[in-house]
Amino acid sequence: MSHEIYSDMGGSSAEPCRYLNPDELVLRTRQDFAGADYGQFEPEQIETFLREKVIGVHRKGYDVLFVDTDADSPDPSSSSLNPLTVACMNSPQTVGVMPEYFYPELRDNAGLLSSSMRRYQDGPLSNGTGRKLRFAAAIESACAESGKTVVVADIANKPSYLVTNAALTQSPTLLASVLYPFTQSSLITGVAIAGSMTWLGVKNYVMAHGKGVHNPNKILQYEDLIPDFEQARRLRVAQALTQITDGQLIELPVTDDPRIVALYPRAHGMRIADKLVHPRAGRNKVQAIAYSALAPWLETSVRVYTESTSTVSKEGRGPRGWLRVSADS
Repeated sequence: MSHEIYSDMGGSSAEPCRYLNPDELVLRTRQDFAGADYGQFEPEQIETFLREKVIGVHRKGYDVLFVDTDADSPDPSSSSLNPLTVACMNSPQTVGVMPEYFYPELRDNAGLLSSSMRRYQDGPLSNGTGRKLRFAAAIESACAESGKTVVVADIANKPSYLVTNAALTQSPTLLASVLYPFTQSSLITGVAIAGSMTWLGVKNYVMAHGKGVHNPNKILQYEDLIPDFEQARRLRVAQALTQITDGQLIELPVTDDPRIVALYPRAHGMRIADKLVHPRAGRNKVQAIAYSALAPWLETSVRVYTESTSTVSKEGRGPRGWLRVSADS
């Protein structure tokens, strides 16, 4: 069984969170493309973009737009954003932009962009690191030009996340190694190693081919039962958006019909949206506790940045050119 996007449209405005159906989404965002700078776009082009690249939800007075921005989609030599994505960011209704990766964080966190990594970021074993970093830099540039507040809630912002995510697939082997002095069983160890390698192979396959938790078109009912830190990322972002739209954690600029634009690949965006519309509070709480227990060193704070070169707040200066104004958990 699977849960299709927009399968339960038409809820009342009193509901805590609901999907914006495609027609409603087009009507609510049409004004974003009315300026002279976007006069080169045909109405059909704009409508196609909104229907194919944007998933919208409405929660507690906020529109949250998940715009499909995937570093693996553009040409490897390209580092530019879709101008229509930029138009959504620049809208007067947009009070915050939530990127998947904020380049200044990647640049400054624990040597993630060390000289050795730069040297090999476009190599055959890089998994597209160079392209992803250039794309993250393009998103940062667009955020700076838009003048919007940047909100970052993703836990995949440090090398420790990469190590933790990889280590999860090797947990059967690690467990067998710990137990071996007591069991003295080569069979158990062999089975554990085989299980770890199979898990790793399946994980890499579904990621490369857009299957399972990486499927950009549908959500399978059993997905939440699969331990995967990609799921932990989505859960944390959904929790942050819930708290923000509840008026907690941070203060965003005040405007009529406020909007948050989240820049995520569709497979991520649709699952974060699903967690907002179908919160499953009990299950989400248990999963959050479990992931936190497994990896308490991952950064779960909500980081808020505004572009600044001269002001320092009590929280201190953030990455170069950006002022970190909040770091609430």
